Amino acid sequence: EKSFYNKDKTIKNTEITPSVSQGENGLITQEKQMENFKKELIEELSNKQSEIMEQFKNDLTKEMSTVMQDRFENAVNEAVKMALLQERKEIKKQVVQEIEENTLQIASGMEKTDGKGILKRLKFW
Repeated sequence: EKSFYNKDKTIKNTEITPSVSQGENGLITQEKQMENFKKELIEELSNKQSEIMEQFKNDLTKEMSTVMQDRFENAVNEAVKMALLQERKEIKKQVVQEIEENTLQIASGMEKTDGKGILKRLKFW
């Protein structure tokens, strides 16, 4: 016949001693302790995972914020450069136009002097 743990029929209920009963209770207590330990460990791991994920999220948010700020600053700087270049082109165009107008005025003024020199035109002599 089988042993006590295998439901041995040779060991009768009257033969179960307090030490065997205490052994069974000890095993049950150990199993409960192990079960509690596993639950605590799972909870601790879950909390640690949440902390790590939160830190990762915060770090990623900061990094993305920095990248976006850098890109924005670069875009603003590029826009300012383009505006300055356009302004310089406009100023250059105006200066060239004024020079051409002055050249035309001087040329038309020389034609009106009928060959007189510039000094006579200014009446210095």
